[in-house]
Amino acid sequence: MDKNVWTILIASAFILALILLFTLSAKEKSKQKRKRNKHGSSGKKPDDWVSPDEFVKWKYRLKPYCYEKEADSFLAFLKSYKGGFVRRNRGKIIARSFLGREKGDLKGIFYHVIVPNPNIPEVKKEEFRKYFMSVGVYGLEERPDYASCTELSALDEEDLKRKAVGNRGEHIVQVILARLDPRNYYVINGAVLRHDRTTKEYDHIVVCREGIFMIETKAFALTDGKTGRATLRIDEGDHWIVIKNGREREVKSPTEQIKMQKKLLERIIHSCPAPIHPVLALSNTEISIEQNQELHYKVVRADALTEVIAGENDRLSASDLKLIRQDIGKAQLN
Repeated sequence: MDKNVWTILIASAFILALILLFTLSAKEKSKQKRKRNKHGSSGKKPDDWVSPDEFVKWKYRLKPYCYEKEADSFLAFLKSYKGGFVRRNRGKIIARSFLGREKGDLKGIFYHVIVPNPNIPEVKKEEFRKYFMSVGVYGLEERPDYASCTELSALDEEDLKRKAVGNRGEHIVQVILARLDPRNYYVINGAVLRHDRTTKEYDHIVVCREGIFMIETKAFALTDGKTGRATLRIDEGDHWIVIKNGREREVKSPTEQIKMQKKLLERIIHSCPAPIHPVLALSNTEISIEQNQELHYKVVRADALTEVIAGENDRLSASDLKLIRQDIGKAQLN
């Protein structure tokens, strides 16, 4: 075989090798592209992401006397959710934990929905308690007497209904406060604060340049969580009367409760003393107010909250706000 033939054969073999190499490379690139389309640009499975809005939906979906299957679904959701606080590194989630307000919600759910529920076995109740403790829920260290709590639950059904309405009222106010710009308004929902040996729960606290606002929520005249026309009359002697459908009903005055909450919060915020503005927010936005007595706090409908906050002008500086938030954070248990 002459030299030219050998040259042609070698060249042909080389070309075939290049074609084969190119084909294999193209297949590999196509495979990687399919992975990226399925799992994201890195070719890895993306972080599972569950919105905090789903936690809020579950919070109000789980009702007293729910069935074990619903409780199981809620626990499964919590384990997939892992909390609303997210820490990322280069876009990848590296840590998740439950927010303080979420821990407070879980504690309330445990004592008002899980513990007294006769439809949930004790083993399942213990599973809830241990899981809640594992994610940092405070105050569940002592195992409840589930049997006696379940026996009493039938007697407390009306109290549970009122609690559910109260939770709905707090949620209405929480949604309104969520409209505030988080860059300028620091909102804490359901905070449990402790100073020395005194512990109190606060529905909402707002810290901003305009001032410090301590907001207590009342769900007067909410029916099944829905607003309705009614009147709140505050008479001399601190007598509170709710009038609905022509009927009068006396309700407990929150004055002493608000007074004690304010006193504790003043002791907690010591690094930067600033006036605290207590506000009673009525979550029923269709209720009218007839106030015949002066109070040391404002009584407003929830839809007027942002206007009340904007009406103050304490002119707190950025350094003031930082110190105030630190003081509250040190006292917060949930």
